[in-house]
Amino acid sequence: MWRIGVVRGADGRALKRSIVLGGLAGAWLVTGARAGRAQASDTTRVGHPRKWNVAEGSSGSARLELALLYDVSGFRQDSTSVSQVTRAPTVGQIRTDRVIVAGTIGRSHPSRFIAAADYSGIQAGDKPAITVQDLAVSIPAGPVWFAIGRQKEGISNQMLASTRILPDVERSAAVLAFLPTRNDGLRLWGTITTKTSGRGGWTIGVFNDFLFNGLPLPENGEQVSGRLFWAPFVSADSVRVIQLALSGRWTDDRDGTIGFNAKPEVFESPDFMNTGKIPASGAALGDAELLLQQGGVSLTAELLPVRVTGAQPHSLTFGGAYAQVGWRPWGQPRDWDEETGALGRVRMNEHRVALEVGARYTRVDLSDQTIDGGVFDRASLALTLYGPHDLRVQVDYGYATLARNGGVGRTQLLTTRFQWELR
Repeated sequence: MWRIGVVRGADGRALKRSIVLGGLAGAWLVTGARAGRAQASDTTRVGHPRKWNVAEGSSGSARLELALLYDVSGFRQDSTSVSQVTRAPTVGQIRTDRVIVAGTIGRSHPSRFIAAADYSGIQAGDKPAITVQDLAVSIPAGPVWFAIGRQKEGISNQMLASTRILPDVERSAAVLAFLPTRNDGLRLWGTITTKTSGRGGWTIGVFNDFLFNGLPLPENGEQVSGRLFWAPFVSADSVRVIQLALSGRWTDDRDGTIGFNAKPEVFESPDFMNTGKIPASGAALGDAELLLQQGGVSLTAELLPVRVTGAQPHSLTFGGAYAQVGWRPWGQPRDWDEETGALGRVRMNEHRVALEVGARYTRVDLSDQTIDGGVFDRASLALTLYGPHDLRVQVDYGYATLARNGGVGRTQLLTTRFQWELR
């Protein structure tokens, strides 16, 4: 049976209410889109409030952004799944309540900065009230950029995209099992263009997050990562994109061990896959990416093999892969970022409401030799409604299997998300 709960107590009707609220919110988004046309004097042509949240001056600019995401997630597990990972708690909670300040410093050759933090003080739990997500500065140095601080490492198409814009509610577990969402360090990056056709870019960085995990710098281990992407064809309006990318990452051991774990693409869930701490000297990851877009249809896919070295008696091999399709039946494309080589937000064009159907298949293998971290497969189907003023309602259903501890557990997962942003 479905188990339903809320942040401060169980409530068997919470998930049903979330679905009803999702339908009402969808109707309200459509109604709001119609009403928004009558209020054009108070909004920009794409329906966002006028830029009161942007300040510009002779020394640079700053932009205030806010993001609020509320999820209600439900699970239906068979007895094997429960024995493998315990009963997954089903909750409704604030997924993200983020404040972001981003902008530029200087005028002739401006640097860029970003500071972002999540505030969790209104939620119960042991999580710190304020969690720093981004705190970085990017400085131009001729044709390249130099970035320092807490930032994304710049690899993996799925990691470069924000969870607030994906066709599914979370990034693929195939990526989250092996890559951190943020890391602290130094990074160089740049773009490549040709006179005829094709565009691309590259990045390389060195990271060590010892400031936030309490380990001394020598024991924490360094991470080195890099990526090269090339789009042999990009139409002038990026409605059509063909792109390939290759990434690599090396991580030293942390206090003599290496470990990987991941949730089943639901933030509120416990880890389904977990290798535990493996005595080893380091791990090397590869990442081959494919990105395609033709109008209202887009595809991203990644293959991520991992090799753990220094383990006894032999090196270990893990891996992950996913393929994700997004379809906008009204033909809107997604933006394409020429600096990162990643798909961005759905381009609303003249529409004030957009619909997207997303489908994804994920596989993660964290079992090899004596390590039984689990082999996880999930098929997902999501429906997203985008409205004016950066409102979004999303419903994501997944069916997952986990081979672990000598059995195969089966789980159904359902997440409803309500989202609002100020940009």
